[in-house]
Amino acid sequence: MLRPGPGSADLVNKAGEIYRKRNCEKYWARNVGHGIALTIHEPPWIAGNDETVMNENMVVAIEPFLTYPPHGAFAHCDVVRVTAQGCERLSPGLLRGLMVVWMLAERG
Repeated sequence: MLRPGPGSADLVNKAGEIYRKRNCEKYWARNVGHGIALTIHEPPWIAGNDETVMNENMVVAIEPFLTYPPHGAFAHCDVVRVTAQGCERLSPGLLRGLMVVWMLAERG
């Protein structure tokens, strides 16, 4: 779906559909990603009610984020360029920008 034409809300709705099918929507932070250019986090926000339409040559970070309190969270980030054919991954390496965040639960 990441090509010129769909809006941010379309991408969020598609992600929600996938998470519902996989029975993990309750762990989803309701975001898909964000723009990246001069700073690492900037518009468009592929989250919430953002209505930005994807255009060719936009660079965005696709960063779904799942939480599983109190054990931790998982975020996977791929930086991509929107192309007429879909998108081109710009993230290097085998892990493609994998980031795992562990939050330790308080032990009583």
